[in-house]
Order: sequence, then C-alpha cells, then structure tokens
Amino acid sequence: MTEREQRQLVSRALDIGERMLLCGGEVSRVEDTVSRILKSYGAQRVEVFTILSFISLTAVFDGETVLTENRRVSIVAYSNDFTRMEQLNALSREVCATMPGLPVLEEKLAAIDLPPRKKQFRELYALLGYILSGTGFALFFGGSWRDALGAGLCCLAVWFLNWFLKQAALQRLFHAFFVSFIAARARS
Repeated sequence: MTEREQRQLVSRALDIGERMLLCGGEVSRVEDTVSRILKSYGAQRVEVFTILSFISLTAVFDGETVLTENRRVSIVAYSNDFTRMEQLNALSREVCATMPGLPVLEEKLAAIDLPPRKKQFRELYALLGYILSGTGFALFFGGSWRDALGAGLCCLAVWFLNWFLKQAALQRLFHAFFVSFIAARARS
C-alpha cells in the first residue's frame, strides 16, 4: 500500500469514527473501531484519542511511515441515530474482515450517509411523543383529564422551544440547561 493510499485510509477510518460519534457512539467504541480498521490494513501501531468534539489519530505503517490526522467534530450535529450506528458497526466489521479497496469503502460509507426516506416525519413523531408522554404520565400518576391537557400543552411548548434552539445551533449543554430550566418554570 502506497503512502497516499495509507493517508486516504486514515482519513476514511476517521470519517467512520466521526460518524459514529455523531450518531451517539461512545468514545471508547469510536477509538476501538478506528484502531481495528487501521490494524486490519496493516498498521503496526494506532493511537486514537477521542473526546466529544475532537478526534486525534496517529498510525504507524511499515515501522517508519507515521501518519497523523486530527478532526474537530461539530457539536451541533449530534443525535442518537441507532439505525445509522448499526450500519456503521456492520461496515466496520465488514472492513476488518474483507479489507475492501478504498473506492469500495468510500462507496459503502456514502450509502450510509444517504438521508433516510422518513426524515420529514421525524419531527412530527417527536412532537407526538412529547405530547403523548406528558399526557400519559399525568394520567398514570393520578391526574385528571384537565391535568393531562395541561401537561400536553406544556410538552408542546417544550418541544417548540427545543426545536427553536436546535435551529439556533446553541451548544448542547446550554441547550439542555435552557430547555430544562423553562420546563421546570412551566411546571410551577
């Protein structure tokens, strides 16, 4: 494998790790997956350091070629997409087992990146989940129908605030704090 191909491989392995992190993957899983992919292609030593917003990767090939790449991960793009996570896990297992060429690897990664067909309904399903959970819990814990209606309206307001803050691209910690604060104030 030429040094150019090794650089592309390091970049593709980092792409897989970044996508796993953005889908809600654990830091240790990202590090393990990237290491396994590169070692299956012949890297003697792989050092991966991952935090929620940064991945640093150094791989040693042939005992002398040292390749390092760092990647800043956008905090705004995080989600818990377990379907996509499973696809990335399956791809990483397949890559480790069969070691496909780089064009094939890029093609398979691009196929995972295609948007799901039902994405336009995702927000509608989330809204429905907010309202049903709020009203359901109010009834479950002995509230009246008026309590359930009030809980449903509060959940509608929290969903709208959550949606608005996502559009504003607020950092996740502040986003969660602000939505939680407003939800707690709405309860009083």
